[in-house]
Amino acid sequence: MISPWPLFKESISLFLKNIKYLLKFWLVSVLINYPPIILVAVIAMISLAPIYSRTLSSSPTSLTWLIYVAVPIGLGWIILALWLGAAGLVQAYSVTTSTILPIKGLLSQGWKIVGKVLVTGLLTGLAVAGGFLLLIIPGFIFSYWFAFTNQIVVIENLSGTAALSRSKQLVKGRFWKTVWYLLFPTAIIIAYFFVTSAVTAAIPKPSKAIFEAVFSLITLPFGIVSLIYSFLVYREFAK
Repeated sequence: MISPWPLFKESISLFLKNIKYLLKFWLVSVLINYPPIILVAVIAMISLAPIYSRTLSSSPTSLTWLIYVAVPIGLGWIILALWLGAAGLVQAYSVTTSTILPIKGLLSQGWKIVGKVLVTGLLTGLAVAGGFLLLIIPGFIFSYWFAFTNQIVVIENLSGTAALSRSKQLVKGRFWKTVWYLLFPTAIIIAYFFVTSAVTAAIPKPSKAIFEAVFSLITLPFGIVSLIYSFLVYREFAK
């Protein structure tokens, strides 16, 4: 099995190789995702303003607007966010297999699995949360037993309890290795922040803000790099 560092370097290499492909979907996601949020916020502010100004009686339709307009839009945004998240999983997997899908293809594939991702995620969240509420340690164990559920939904087309069982099967007999592999990106980013903090502390104030901005900018792709890395780890564990 390939060790974490080569896998992490491979994930960075795949990110740089496919940066246009990844950024294109990111921009589309932003354009689709943020207008509903802004619209809901505006409607909510307009609807709730009379409450704070104590003139609700003079504007009886305020709460009606909030309930019948903002709430449905908010629910629609949640579905939209889940859909884009599922499409993002498909894209991360496609990068690891050198398969470039058009935006329409990513959205189509994402829509096909969004229900499975939601159900599996809810079951995983309930199991982990329940474990933490009981004795903390079970929650820690469950979080790694079920760490590969998203990858399994995307790649093996399993969902729900089947995905949880399959993830547990992959982790069985190598629990601490799983912890090490999956915590590796976190260890990298912590080390990065320690180093950059030490560097910026030694820089004079006029230039410090510039260096801090540059160091922060470098961390922006970390989320997608980590997602690609998780698919590479799954690949190794599934061999």
